[in-house]
Amino acid sequence: MAVDEELHPACSAITYVVSHRHTILRNGVGDFDDFLKQGGAEGLPARTLKWKWIQLGLEAPGAADKIRLYDRYLHRMEAALADSVWLVGTSFSMADIAMTPYVNRISALSMEGLWWNGRLPRVERWFERVKERPTFKAAFVDWMPADLADEMRTNGEKSWPDVKAIIG
Repeated sequence: MAVDEELHPACSAITYVVSHRHTILRNGVGDFDDFLKQGGAEGLPARTLKWKWIQLGLEAPGAADKIRLYDRYLHRMEAALADSVWLVGTSFSMADIAMTPYVNRISALSMEGLWWNGRLPRVERWFERVKERPTFKAAFVDWMPADLADEMRTNGEKSWPDVKAIIG
C-alpha cells in the first residue's frame, strides 16, 4: 500500500471537503484574492485546489475520487484481515500503525458507515481492537481539542449522505 503517496493526500482532501469547508465558510473567507492573501507556504496550484474544496465540497474536481480511493484501501484491509486479526499476521505491526491515523480520521469525521453495518466487518473489528490498545487514546483522542472534534463530527454527519452516495 502506498499510504504516504496516496492515502495521506486523500485524507487532507477529505477532511477539507467533508468538514473544514463548513467551518471556513461559516467564518467567512472573502473572495479568492483574500483567500490567497491568508498566506501559507503553499503555491498557487495548492491554494487554488483548497479554494475549490472549500467552495464546492464533494463536488470539487477529484473529491469523489479521494472517497473512492479511501474505500479501496478499506476493502484491501478487509481482504488482508481475512486470515488474521492484524493486517500482517497475528501481531500488531507497522502496517496497523500506518493505517490507524487514516481510519481514525474517517471515524472522527462520522464516516464509519464505510465499514459499519456489515459492510466491512473485519475492518470494523480491527478498528475496535486498535482503539482498545493502551496508547490509542493518548495518541489519537486526548490531543485533539474538544471543539475541533465536535466540529469534525458534526460536519461529517452533514456530509455523510453525499459520501454514502459516492460509494454506492
